[in-house]
Amino acid sequence: MKSKISEFINNLLVIDYILFSTLALLFIIFLILAIVVRRKIIISVLMILIAFLLISVAPPVLYVMMHEYIYKTSSNISKVQELEFLDALVVEGNFTNISKKRFKKCRVKVKLHKVNSNNIVNYILGFASFRTKKIDIVEPIDINSSKKFRIVLEPFNYNKDYNVSVGVDCR
Repeated sequence: MKSKISEFINNLLVIDYILFSTLALLFIIFLILAIVVRRKIIISVLMILIAFLLISVAPPVLYVMMHEYIYKTSSNISKVQELEFLDALVVEGNFTNISKKRFKKCRVKVKLHKVNSNNIVNYILGFASFRTKKIDIVEPIDINSSKKFRIVLEPFNYNKDYNVSVGVDCR
């Protein structure tokens, strides 16, 4: 857990710091406004609720939205193959930089999800992967250019149906 937090902090950009400091400033402003209008209880309580929503819900939501907009990619899987004589699964595909920035580093994450005939259970299983593998691609990727990837998951000996999903996070 400590390594994930330190990795997250090390990968923050200047725009992320601006976002978080702006939200902290708005939090303080709303708290001060709530204190100023403390005679009007409904408005004061509403200001406090807005302030705590700004400090708790807004940072992760705005962070994800901002990074999806700035670092937009398109990915697809071209081949999923279980090897016969080796307990391994090979996933091949490519991703395209469709943002307006040149990428320096990309992390490709392949997730395997169980499949169920019940739609509700299948929807829930989509959130929990039973196998995950990540690779880092440390090459510059220009705007509107594609990069191929190949990930081998081994040992792999799952006999039932499964879905494969790919996520690409670039900086």
